[in-house]
Amino acid sequence: MSLTDEERQQVINYRIEKALKTLDDAKKVIELQMWVAGANRYAAYYAVSALLIANGLNAKTHEGIIRMFNLLFVNTEKIGTTIQYFIYNAFDWRLRRLF
Repeated sequence: MSLTDEERQQVINYRIEKALKTLDDAKKVIELQMWVAGANRYAAYYAVSALLIANGLNAKTHEGIIRMFNLLFVNTEKIGTTIQYFIYNAFDWRLRRLF
């Protein structure tokens, strides 16, 4: 990914905003007791992709995002396994279409 620093920051900001908006939407849906819709895994997707872009990386698939996230953050103990477990399961649920 060949971006200027300013373009990279714009993409990061956009993905973080999407993550926060998606999470907010999920909270509202849960308040309405719409459990399946409330378990929106895209908040995690946007947040992790923003984290990767902030570190100069870009993955084209969900699997690639998980792999890079694990290599760069979990394996180096920058992010704990509890968060890694949540991220992995959110993506796995998407693949298995549980939500």
